[in-house]
Amino acid sequence: MPKILIPTPLRQFTGRLDAIEVSGATVGEALHALTAQYPELRKQIFTDEGKVRSFVNVYLTTKTSAT
Repeated sequence: MPKILIPTPLRQFTGRLDAIEVSGATVGEALHALTAQYPELRKQIFTDEGKVRSFVNVYLTTKTSAT
């Protein structure tokens, strides 16, 4: 399950949460799940055309663990 870290200026739209786990198999699906859960974030993350705003940074990391 993807975990999205919320920068301090946007936490006002998430009830002050600094990280949110969402569903989604792609970055796009995860961002859409985030904005479905927190609709006020939509204007902050996406343009009117539905594209990710130029100042939004997306970092993708994967974790592996040895057992």
